[in-house]
Amino acid sequence: MILAAQSILLIIVNLIIYFVFGSIITQRFKGDNSSISLNIVLGFFFMFVVFDIFCFPVMLKWRPLSLLSHIWVGVLAVVFLLALILNRKYYLSLYRSFSERFSKNRLFYSLIIILVILQILIITGAYYFTLDASYYVAAVTTDVTTDTISIYDPFTGDWLDHFEFRYFFATYTTNNAVMCYLFKIPPVTYMKISMTAVSLILSNLCFYMTGRKLFGKSDNKVAVLMFFSVIMNFFFSSIYTPAEFLVTRSYEGKAMLGNIVLPMIFYLAVCVYEDSKSLSAYIWLFIVVIGATALSNSANMLLPVMIFVMFTPLIILKKDIRIFAGALISVIPGFILSLMYVAYVKGLFVIYTYPR
Repeated sequence: MILAAQSILLIIVNLIIYFVFGSIITQRFKGDNSSISLNIVLGFFFMFVVFDIFCFPVMLKWRPLSLLSHIWVGVLAVVFLLALILNRKYYLSLYRSFSERFSKNRLFYSLIIILVILQILIITGAYYFTLDASYYVAAVTTDVTTDTISIYDPFTGDWLDHFEFRYFFATYTTNNAVMCYLFKIPPVTYMKISMTAVSLILSNLCFYMTGRKLFGKSDNKVAVLMFFSVIMNFFFSSIYTPAEFLVTRSYEGKAMLGNIVLPMIFYLAVCVYEDSKSLSAYIWLFIVVIGATALSNSANMLLPVMIFVMFTPLIILKKDIRIFAGALISVIPGFILSLMYVAYVKGLFVIYTYPR
């Protein structure tokens, strides 16, 4: 019962952290009609951008996870204080606006909330096991238990001579280890319940935002979109679809690529189609791409392809150089990291887990 309460608390804590990080970014652009949903989803990616800045130096100096955890607490304190100073009026206006919308559309929002909760209950209560899923739990458990960062093999417990570059930039597990260390919650509980729920909530928020962009104020159409997205996720089962990852491998980094990152890029493509002159959409795109590298190394190859597929038609339709520039800048990080991975595989460099 205590673990269940901890898990639920950490779902809320994570969403609040994402919201605060997101609001720091969205509110720097005057006139941007940001929402709670956009702040949470964008904040999820921006948080990892900031986390990486503090994580990599600690890793490269072979310092313990506990040190990174204490540093991260300080960073969160500064970010929350900064957000309170800069955005206090915005938070009040956002609260009033949401309260007004909720009171006018209680049935719609209640149905959406029930739909998301049902997904969480079904998926967190189901048993599933894959090699990748066990890796994520083992990686977090190993770091927490040994008070290190990616120095021991999660499956064997053997000391690693060098950092496995395939996982080096994927700090998603390290962030989870930090949360487990700070809140003293077992990694398997945190991953299986808290991060599964977070993944489902973020995925549904992406569908909700896209529905709002496509259908405007039509609650009925948005509700239908949300409903059928759930139907497809539960009944369109194949190892080659995002649905399979969302339902059976929710807390894995690859699952988040398919069910949060790609829908978010689609949403941003819709934003660009609506207004190709919107600077914020291109900045959001860049933040999403950089933040996604923390989820899985697969992002470095997948996202440039996704951006090419989504934005090439927009470039042709709009004939706007800004779209081409925004898409090109966004794929550069993926290309660079992919080239670095190839160089690592070819033995051109190595990052050791001890001083030499």
